[in-house]
Amino acid sequence: MNKFLLLIFWLPCLALIPLLTSQRTYGADAANVRLVGHSDLQGRDALQVVLKGNYAYVGHHRGRERNPMTGALEWNGTTILDVSNPKQPRIIKHIPGYEGAESRAVQVVEKYFDGRDYLLRNQESSHFTGFEVWDITDRPSPRLVSKIEGLNAAHKGWWDAKTGYAYLSGISPGWKGQHLIIYDLKNPYIPKFVSNWGLPGQAPGGQGSGVSLHHPVISGDRAYLSYLRGGDVVILDINLPDINGFDVMDLGVDVPAAKFVEAVKSFKPQVVGLSGFLTLAYDPMKNTVQALKDAGLRDSVKIMIGGGQMDDQVAAYAKADAYGKDAMAAVTLSKGWVGAK
Repeated sequence: MNKFLLLIFWLPCLALIPLLTSQRTYGADAANVRLVGHSDLQGRDALQVVLKGNYAYVGHHRGRERNPMTGALEWNGTTILDVSNPKQPRIIKHIPGYEGAESRAVQVVEKYFDGRDYLLRNQESSHFTGFEVWDITDRPSPRLVSKIEGLNAAHKGWWDAKTGYAYLSGISPGWKGQHLIIYDLKNPYIPKFVSNWGLPGQAPGGQGSGVSLHHPVISGDRAYLSYLRGGDVVILDINLPDINGFDVMDLGVDVPAAKFVEAVKSFKPQVVGLSGFLTLAYDPMKNTVQALKDAGLRDSVKIMIGGGQMDDQVAAYAKADAYGKDAMAAVTLSKGWVGAK
């Protein structure tokens, strides 16, 4: 009789145990992998995780949950986790987002140019769409120091701590689909716009092609861009990203003259640059200039050439306006032509 009563007594208790647990728990149901620790992130959906030293930074999807640390209902934003003890990850701070915002993306730089630590995150909401820079040197008390505003979309990004440039996926006014936006964040308090880059049809005046930049990855002087809906992967030379506010469209290599004509019609540039490293490029350059003339576009643009085998004589042969011996010369020529300082 005693055994029977004991069994009935423990069954309800066992059923109540999960209801009394403050966090969800997981078993180590895997091969050659061992579960070490877990955080429920206050019940917030998570996307991007960035690990720096003893801290993990988590970007959240839309939502709203109560923060036990403050007692307040907070719109999902960015969570800072202390993971120095991986068995017991500890939430240091949840930085709320705007009402209904997507806060999926996060980037962190430590011991920056001024010796402090900063966090860059996206915000997509009806109240604000752009990127925010936070001083997180004091992790429990982060401070908002600046915003990148005026965007129609703000998706993900990459903050290069060595150069100070942020490579962002977003939509600038007039552009079609997410494209590359470069900002100089060497002074995190004063973000400085550097450049836009997009595939043909994405720039203002273009017809659009449905492609959309998901996120950039930076390695040295190369940017690797992953595109949704047919854009595939694009590799850019970013050796000279700071080009004094010019919007740049890179058409690629071995570009036919007709593609230049199409790009000039849609992008409406002030300057066209042609680069070649072999004598075989002389005639294609000449043909491109002629194609722009035949399309009635030659007088609307200045044309420069550059590359290993190029010089003033080749510029005269191709009927270009000038020859630029290197990237800095190209910037100087362009600024002179458009009246920039």
